[in-house]
Amino acid sequence: MVLSKCIANNNEIKYAIDIIPLNLDIFSCADYIEYSICRLLVTPLIERDSKQLFRHSYGLEEIKALNDEMGFSIRIKSNMYWDDGSVVTAYDYVNGIRRLNQSICPISNMFSPIKNWEEASCGEVEIRDLGIMAINCNELIILLDSPMDYIETILSTIYFSPYKCCEEDGKQLYCGPFCIKEFDEKKIILEKNKFYRTGSDISSIEYVFVDDMKMAIKEYEKGEIAITCNTAFPYADVELYRKYEDFHESKESGLFFILHCNNNLLKKYISSIIDRTEIANELYNCITPVYSMCSKSKSEKKDNISVDYEPHKKKLKLLYSNYYPNGIVANIIKEQIEKDKIIEIDLACLNLDILSEKIDAMDYDLALSITYQCFSGIIPAFYNYMGILNDNMLDKSIQLLEQYYNGGQLDEAKLDAIVNDGLPFIPLFEIGSFQFINPQLQGLIIDSQGIISISPNGENKGI
Repeated sequence: MVLSKCIANNNEIKYAIDIIPLNLDIFSCADYIEYSICRLLVTPLIERDSKQLFRHSYGLEEIKALNDEMGFSIRIKSNMYWDDGSVVTAYDYVNGIRRLNQSICPISNMFSPIKNWEEASCGEVEIRDLGIMAINCNELIILLDSPMDYIETILSTIYFSPYKCCEEDGKQLYCGPFCIKEFDEKKIILEKNKFYRTGSDISSIEYVFVDDMKMAIKEYEKGEIAITCNTAFPYADVELYRKYEDFHESKESGLFFILHCNNNLLKKYISSIIDRTEIANELYNCITPVYSMCSKSKSEKKDNISVDYEPHKKKLKLLYSNYYPNGIVANIIKEQIEKDKIIEIDLACLNLDILSEKIDAMDYDLALSITYQCFSGIIPAFYNYMGILNDNMLDKSIQLLEQYYNGGQLDEAKLDAIVNDGLPFIPLFEIGSFQFINPQLQGLIIDSQGIISISPNGENKGI
C-alpha cells in the first residue's frame, strides 16, 4: 500500500524542503539541505551504501598507496562527463582540490595531511605547491605530510570533486546527474545533465519551500510533490505512516543536536544531569540519544559521574532556533537542569541566522543547535574537530595518534573520550530521516543518511 498513487509528472518533479539554502557551492556548502542538493551535482569516487559500507563508484578505476613516499595514486575512468559533453580528467580534480583549499570548507581540517595544505590555504606557498598533481588525464597523485588512513571517507564526500568552467561564458560545469538551472532566494531548479548515463527519467527537480510538512504530505498524496523533506517530518505521525511502502526511514541522518556550553565545568555538570532518553521518548523516539561525535561509540551510553558545580551565574540563557522540534528539546533541557535548583534557565528563541552568528562569536551561556556530519570514524572526527578542541585535549589526541602512526595500537575508546571532552559542546541526539518518495520514480538511490542520488551507468532500478 502506498500513500501517493499517482504523480503529476514523473519527469519534472517537485521536492519539498523546509529551508531555502543560501549556498550551493560544492566546495563550501555546510547545511544538510545544501549538501543533499549538491550531491546531485557531483559523482563521488567512493559511494556509501545503506549500511555505510564503501564501494567504488563507476568513475573510479583504482586507488592505491604510493611505494616510494607517503601518499596515494588515484586512477579514474574516462566515463564521467561534464554537462557540456567534455570528459572529466585528473586535471579537473587537481583544479577542484585547489579550489577547495581556498574555500571555507566545513571539513577542511580533514584534508590537512595533504602536503602544504595549511601553507597554501593561508598563502605562505603558491597553490601549485599543494600536494596534488595530475600525471595524465586518468591519474592524479596525492602527497601527504602525515597519514590519511581515512582516504575512502574523503572520497565519499562531495568535497573531493573536480572543477571546470565553460571556456565560452565562464559558467561552472557539473559532472553529476544534474546541473543548476535556476537558483535564487525563491526558487531552485536542477536540470538533467544529458551526458550523465542513467536509467532515471527525471529531467528536472524543482525544490519547493514548504514550512508545514503536514501540508507537504497532503500535496504528496495528491501527486503534486514527488519527494517530501526528510529533516522536518511531524514525529507524532510517523507511526501512522509506517504502513505505507513509499515511506522511508532511517535512524541515521548525520544531523546531530548539540548543546554548546560557554565553559568546560558547566559542560561536565550539564552532561551529568541531562536525560536524553526522556527527551527521545517525548519525540516518539524519532531521535536517537548519542553520547559521542565519533561513529562507533556515538550511541553507547556513558556512566553519569556526579559533578559538583558552583555556578558563577545562577541564571543562564539557553538559545535555540525557531524550527521544529528545537523548542520542545529546549524546554525539556530547561526542566532537567532546573531540577537541582542550582541554575535557573531563561529560554530565548532566535532566528536561525542570528543563532548561528551568536554561536560563531561564542556569545552565549548555552545554545542548542544542529550540525551536519557527512563522515564517520574516530580519526576523521579528530581531524574535523581539531580546530575547536581545547589545547590540552588537542595535545593528548596528537600524542595518541603519533604513537599509533609509529606502529603502536590505537586506543579508540581513549581517543574518543579525549575528543569529546575537548569539544565546546555536548552531543545529544542524531535526528532520524523520515520521508515519502513516490514509487514511480526510477533510478533513485538512498544512502544511509537519507540523501538521495541517481543510479549511474544505465541502471534502471527504483528505490
